[in-house]
Amino acid sequence: MYFDVSKFKEYGKLSGNKAEALQMGARIEINPKKKNPADFALWKAWKPNELGWHSPWGKGRPGWHIECSTMATKYLGETIDIHMGGKDLIFPHHENEVAQAEAATGKTFARYWLHNEWLTVEGEKMSKSLGNFVTVRDALKLCEPSVLRLFLVSTQYRSPIDFNKKALEVAETNLERLMNALERLESLKEDEVQSQDEMNLLSSIGNAKQRFEEAMDDDFNTPLAISVLFDIAKSIFSYLENNSKISIKAKKEILRVFNVALDVLGIEAISTKSVTEQSKLIGDIMQIIIDLRREKREQKEWEAADRIRRRLQEVGIELEDTPEGTIWKNKRKNT
Repeated sequence: MYFDVSKFKEYGKLSGNKAEALQMGARIEINPKKKNPADFALWKAWKPNELGWHSPWGKGRPGWHIECSTMATKYLGETIDIHMGGKDLIFPHHENEVAQAEAATGKTFARYWLHNEWLTVEGEKMSKSLGNFVTVRDALKLCEPSVLRLFLVSTQYRSPIDFNKKALEVAETNLERLMNALERLESLKEDEVQSQDEMNLLSSIGNAKQRFEEAMDDDFNTPLAISVLFDIAKSIFSYLENNSKISIKAKKEILRVFNVALDVLGIEAISTKSVTEQSKLIGDIMQIIIDLRREKREQKEWEAADRIRRRLQEVGIELEDTPEGTIWKNKRKNT
């Protein structure tokens, strides 16, 4: 069963592809069952070895486009605020979602459409066929979640973004600078008196807050928003050069603006101090394991010692025996 696009007068309003302008067979495979080459399936007939459900039109399954509209309207309502997707889905998929949903309800299907550009890996389009497909789980083996988020929002969603180790390292350095500014501010002693430097700092923070909001209102211009965060950090460092105290009121306001901006970007404030402490704890634990393995080797319990090495390899930890002793390396960060 097909949707006759000629019956929906606004077909093409999302993509700009009008039904009457589509040449037979040029964009869509010729199908004699269709009145128009742009007509699309709402319900497909059942085929052996396929899932199927009974319907007034016989046993079959829903078409690709109708599945999405059905789930959206069931769980989010007949009109949704934001619909997202890759730019390759604008036509025909999203165009068909609009047509079928609005024809059925008579209401606007989505108020805003956000279509993102391609994600590439080391300069090549990410795809399973190229073997360069990276999942979020894979990416989190290379960096902290907040580093990954900062990397992703450092590019506006309608611009292409390349996933590579160097870019992640830059994001990590940038995040450390922001967190350092945040921690330095938090560690300032509190005072009741407001200095002129403090008034100037509050003025620059107020200006930055406005610029941050304007950037996000401008089609989610996240790169510009992030640059504003660095301006805030720069203002804090400048203040710290000549001041060791700050009023409670000013401190709370600056921390509020900083943390709200981070939250809007989905970046969790990470304490560099806590990361350092965590690294030290991991190092201490690894030393305990290395000492235990050495004891097993001294007792000639070779199988137990090898088992410790193998289990560590399974989680990405490589042991290397040297004349100075055993050292360990986290191979996950080097993949």
